[in-house]
Amino acid sequence: YWTLQELKSINEFMQKSKIMIGAQYEDGDNKNRDNGFKFSPYFTVKGKYFQGPIKQMIRKAIYMTEKLMILKYDKDAFIYDDPRLKRLDEYSNAYIEKHFRHAEYKLEFMHQIRHIVIFMAKEDPYYTNVFFNFINKFVVEFKDGIEMTEKELATFEIWHIGDYHEIRDKQEEYNKQRKKDIA
Repeated sequence: YWTLQELKSINEFMQKSKIMIGAQYEDGDNKNRDNGFKFSPYFTVKGKYFQGPIKQMIRKAIYMTEKLMILKYDKDAFIYDDPRLKRLDEYSNAYIEKHFRHAEYKLEFMHQIRHIVIFMAKEDPYYTNVFFNFINKFVVEFKDGIEMTEKELATFEIWHIGDYHEIRDKQEEYNKQRKKDIA
């Protein structure tokens, strides 16, 4: 589902970007991951490539998959008779609605992923049993949750807690601070 121009643009990105950065940022270890990304999305070719073409490719593939499932496979693809899938869908929907309010495209993307994953569990008996088995094993293994670092908790607080306006205000403050830190 990629046009020739889109593919050409993606490939040209890496060549043009080589002149934009210094090699010192491309060491390949995980030290930048502590700051949020393995490769800085501001100073490295790989980081810019991830934030631009790679994420756009992922979003487009997910978007097209969801649309074609409804248009070409089953208009009721995301309606569930199984009460377990209904409950998972309701829970996931509520979580996404609560925590992805800061950007419409992220909200839409997360709903598309929700649809596709739960649809796979609905439609294919192989994925149904492995999906439920995974959930059962997961809640046993991580019964106390997964510990988050201070930075992860702070980031969650900025981007995922509050109404749309509160999140936008925190986002603006975060962006101002980031600009100061980069300068």
